[in-house]
Amino acid sequence: MPLLLRVERIRRLSCTVVFFCSVISVQGEKSVKNECKELLLVIDTESEKSSDRDTIIHCIQINSFDNISDFTFGIKQEKGLPYSTFCKSIKKYLYEPNTSILKAGAYKSIAIEYDIEKLQTNSHLYTSDNYISNFPGRKFEIIETVTFNSKNIKDIKTKYPQTNLSTRNFPLTTAVLQKKLKTKDGGDLYLFATTLSNDNKVLIICKRATNA
Repeated sequence: MPLLLRVERIRRLSCTVVFFCSVISVQGEKSVKNECKELLLVIDTESEKSSDRDTIIHCIQINSFDNISDFTFGIKQEKGLPYSTFCKSIKKYLYEPNTSILKAGAYKSIAIEYDIEKLQTNSHLYTSDNYISNFPGRKFEIIETVTFNSKNIKDIKTKYPQTNLSTRNFPLTTAVLQKKLKTKDGGDLYLFATTLSNDNKVLIICKRATNA
């Protein structure tokens, strides 16, 4: 029931905006347990009079019937924002936005909204020294960050024999990297292989973050 009420509330809000504010379209991305399902609603009543209006995007994450988040931004607003600030070093926490936010392309809006720094233009991972409890996505506390080289590849197997491995903007696929690292899949630790703004390839070992 909460899910139906939430979706209905957003639908009614969209209609109200259309008829009273002359916004021409509302588009949405919905992800269920981080698997993105696309939704598109376009209402065009006076396109010739509303070309200066922004298109509003609702990025809805449905984790359960009583756990729903909605990140909203405008397409023109996103395009007009300055480029994200790239981190000079990995900080205490790592943030990965929900799939709906990434697919909608709210890369700069999410960084400004939560005051977080992006790792690199195409990595779509963010970092901060602050724990953000209401961040719309996965939150990790970083244990260690190492450069991707032959020495550290050997050390990873000994120190972290089991991890949940993911690659983001990395030259190797997850399957190929896992063979190189010789680690098992699963457990409580997470390993992100990614690229920083200085083009350094790194391995970030972390765990799910809890409020400290």
